[in-house]
Amino acid sequence: MERVIIADDHEIVRNALVRLINDRYTEEVETVDDGEPLVEKVREGNYSVVITDERMKEMSGLDAIFEIRKFNTEVPIIMVSNSDIAGVAMSSGATEYLEKIHAVGNPDLLYACLDNYMKQKV
Repeated sequence: MERVIIADDHEIVRNALVRLINDRYTEEVETVDDGEPLVEKVREGNYSVVITDERMKEMSGLDAIFEIRKFNTEVPIIMVSNSDIAGVAMSSGATEYLEKIHAVGNPDLLYACLDNYMKQKV
């Protein structure tokens, strides 16, 4: 089974992303609210896709990506942020970048990204 993990410090955003993913894919979706638990979960588990915000309280998404890439260079990481940091995100190891307003407000953009890595419901 494919698994997704989402890191965002806003519960509303986490819940919206979970709902969007569950609507289209039959996946196990886990959530965390900061970069540190994200890094630990990715270290311990096998995820098909990682989705992370950039700005979080303790460890940023950029720092989390940097840490994850030290031990896992394969997992696709999608940075979802309100900041205009696409170039920085990609050079830090993100596979894809979406502006948060588009990822949550226009599911087709999120799905276009995720379809590259996951199978849709039949």
